[in-house]
Amino acid sequence: PHSTGITITAAANLPNGNIIAWSAWSRTDFSNPRAVGQSYTVLINPETTEIIEDLIVDTDHDMFCPGTSVLPGGLVMVTGGTGDQAVSYYDWETHTWARGRNMVLRRGYHSQTVLGDGTVFTVGGSWLEGEIEAGWGKYAELFVDGEWVPKTGIQPQPLSTDDRRGPYRADNHMWLFAAPNGLVFHAGPSFKMHWLDPAGDGTIIRAMRRRDDGHAMNGNAVMFDIGMILTCGGAPNYNSADATNNAYVIDIKGGVGGVTVRKTGSMNLSRTLQNSVVLPSGEVVTVGGQGYAQIFTDKDSRMEAEIWDPLTDKWTLLEPMTVPRNYHAVALLMKDGRVWVGGSGLCGDCPANHPDYEVL
Repeated sequence: PHSTGITITAAANLPNGNIIAWSAWSRTDFSNPRAVGQSYTVLINPETTEIIEDLIVDTDHDMFCPGTSVLPGGLVMVTGGTGDQAVSYYDWETHTWARGRNMVLRRGYHSQTVLGDGTVFTVGGSWLEGEIEAGWGKYAELFVDGEWVPKTGIQPQPLSTDDRRGPYRADNHMWLFAAPNGLVFHAGPSFKMHWLDPAGDGTIIRAMRRRDDGHAMNGNAVMFDIGMILTCGGAPNYNSADATNNAYVIDIKGGVGGVTVRKTGSMNLSRTLQNSVVLPSGEVVTVGGQGYAQIFTDKDSRMEAEIWDPLTDKWTLLEPMTVPRNYHAVALLMKDGRVWVGGSGLCGDCPANHPDYEVL
């Protein structure tokens, strides 16, 4: 593994092959009791392993647990997280950060996707409120023409899991995809899937159930071909729950009323809190995770990666990683086709902190 100096919890690919990544207000700890508006970032050159660290203070934004999107042209948009309604942009050409227009709502662990017209859609994110204060109010917003527009017709409760801790965890990390028909497809982690239409005030259109899968919080969903989504793993609750090895292929090319789901080969290992990346071949690599969901620990870590072949529907185990990659880990496809895997932890002095990365 290559040291990064910070425990990475989020990252984005850049057009030049570099990776921009960050932790939070601290290099190694997410807890920010004084609400310090800053973030530690690293610019990584995976080929040379050179790293440039910066402490970003001008944006007044703690970018822990945000929504992240790469916009047309390579500009990186980072929204919310511990930084509340804040929005920041990273310009890869000038290596600078700038503050953007605030979202309407406070959000953390929300979901975000870029639509075909370049607008940005987000929904959920009750983690930021804390378990006691969390409610079902994190309706969708659409960033269009420089403004965040509320889409109150798209409420999070119908899209959420039945997590034992309520909306605080249930509306986190939704699987959202810009669909060929111009809508947003909600593939999970709830077993109930939907179409989301951002026109007007927004509309939720029921799709279908993900066959016999249960709620799959902290599992993965990857679009491996046009209109084709692979889902894998997850657990019925965010924490303290057994993972599954379930995997499904969702075909959304038929649009509203035409979605199909089939169960594909199961993973060799049950996993939750893992990361999955589509390769140029259309195969999907899954790395890390745990067999039993436990945040801020390396217990029951899945060290071997797996690769799924869409031609055979089978998963094949790969060589094991050298470092556990669980809660807060990140994986990205590099320009040369390799898979970059980093982070995990961000819990202060705990042994589950992993301020480094490795390449598959």
